[in-house]
Amino acid sequence: MLVFVLSVSVAIFANADYTENTSKDYPQDRINPDQINVYDNKFSVEGLKNTRFVKLKNAQSMYPVLAEGSHVIETTDFTKDSLKVGDIVSFQNGDLFIIHRVIEIGNDKNGWYVVTKGDNNSVADGKVRFEQLKGVVVAIVY
Repeated sequence: MLVFVLSVSVAIFANADYTENTSKDYPQDRINPDQINVYDNKFSVEGLKNTRFVKLKNAQSMYPVLAEGSHVIETTDFTKDSLKVGDIVSFQNGDLFIIHRVIEIGNDKNGWYVVTKGDNNSVADGKVRFEQLKGVVVAIVY
């Protein structure tokens, strides 16, 4: 069981109104309401596997959904088949770790890929291969 001791608001992904320059595809729900327990001084999410809590250093490309200093919870428990357009994923590109939204999923001569884009970026990142993916964002803690 994953337990957090926080006194903050938590945005477990639900459909929200994003700015006009972003994808209208939303992250899929990966946490059912019956998995969430809220108490006076903490909340817990049951049943999540292989999760980590990440503080973002620079998130301008995902503004306004994410900003510098935002905290996200991501899972490393995902497969190619579990990813959908609209999901927010982290991936490695050289020495950089990037968190962007999936805008396309496909296959080419080199195999399976996703195309990602920051919500606040005008240009997509290009093809990201499965082995580059590090996690899927399941919650944002504001």
